[in-house]
Amino acid sequence: MCRNQIAQEFFQLASIFSYVYQVLAPHMIRRIRPVRRWAATAALIFAALSTSEGTLHAQQPTSVLDSAVFTMDPSQSAGFLRTGDMLRIQVWRQPELSGEFFVNEEGVIAHPLYNTIRVANRPVEEVPSLIWQFLTRFDQEPNFEVEPFFQVFVGGEVREPNLLFLRPGATIAQAIVQAGGATDNGDVGSVRVRRDGEEYEVDLNDPRARMSEFTVRSRDEVMVQEQFSLWGDFLQPALSVGGSVAWLYILFTGR
Repeated sequence: MCRNQIAQEFFQLASIFSYVYQVLAPHMIRRIRPVRRWAATAALIFAALSTSEGTLHAQQPTSVLDSAVFTMDPSQSAGFLRTGDMLRIQVWRQPELSGEFFVNEEGVIAHPLYNTIRVANRPVEEVPSLIWQFLTRFDQEPNFEVEPFFQVFVGGEVREPNLLFLRPGATIAQAIVQAGGATDNGDVGSVRVRRDGEEYEVDLNDPRARMSEFTVRSRDEVMVQEQFSLWGDFLQPALSVGGSVAWLYILFTGR
């Protein structure tokens, strides 16, 4: 068989594959996407509630990964407040001292009175004590509540990429749910978390994963990766390129 015949047959084969894909793909996608959506949602719900054994992998780690990096252990701090985090303070019968306040660039609470309290780089467990000490200036037995919130960016293949403010103890799975959940193309089995210059990969599909222990920290970046598709990522582009090469060969050689 001559090269011209081979090129023509390859071009015809590529054209047939391309036509079949264009005709059938919309119907296949309509059938597959609901399954993907259901599977991703189920995986996230399971991950948010799971309490079984877990796995965590570092991407190009520079040191041995300690499971405590993601673990909410009673002996470990829930995390440290940083600039840009938020505090929700409610003081009984003191509306001027109540509200939601950010940690400003100087590391103090952005409020005319609270701005003497330095909370940046302090464990969240110490914050109520710091505020209590301040409030005792006005009341010997202050009645108040304080809730810290970490700034966490959730992006990639999620429906509502955004900068979120989450309570200490919130899990990676809960962060993704707060961002609207994974898209049809999102792979909750490949979630990358950037933290303090390191990058980790979390598999929310792993039935052994103790997602209740993989908790967020201030300034985490949670990125849901795109699913790998053999046809869409490899076969279709290869056939398209092959068909184009064969067509150009026929066009310029005239064979």
